Amino acid sequence: MNQLVHTPQQLASFVDSLLIPITGTTLLLPVSAVSEVMDDIQLQTADDLPAWLYGTGAWREHQLQVICYEALVGAEKPAITEQSRLAVLKAADENSEFEYYGIVTQGYPRSARVTPTSDFRAQGNEPDENGVLMYATLDDQAVIMPDLAEIEQRLQQL
Repeated sequence: MNQLVHTPQQLASFVDSLLIPITGTTLLLPVSAVSEVMDDIQLQTADDLPAWLYGTGAWREHQLQVICYEALVGAEKPAITEQSRLAVLKAADENSEFEYYGIVTQGYPRSARVTPTSDFRAQGNEPDENGVLMYATLDDQAVIMPDLAEIEQRLQQL
């Protein structure tokens, strides 16, 4: 008989996540970090923005800083295309000046569940780029776990 109620130990043993496609790789984020994924990306830009920032955009009642993760870690900033989406992330720091920010994706995120039985392996202990918490492999797919705290700290400094 299947149990509908999970024990706290069972619930703590998995993390519902999203695989977010970006140019050249995939980001792995917990579902709880992503508030919404939007098809329509309308940005306001300025000349004095850092290379890793696309600009600002509106979402509900909020103005979002919209980042380019690829440029943040030193790669070339891809153009926004018809396949691009905007993932709205909730800031983890409750004392932040902003509640939400955006990241441009290159397609729709898809769900993934990381469990003790998942083939999840860290690929090196020391990240070599800013904005990277960990390089990993999840079920034979290379993923990057972004350092959201560092990203939010950079956004605070703008």
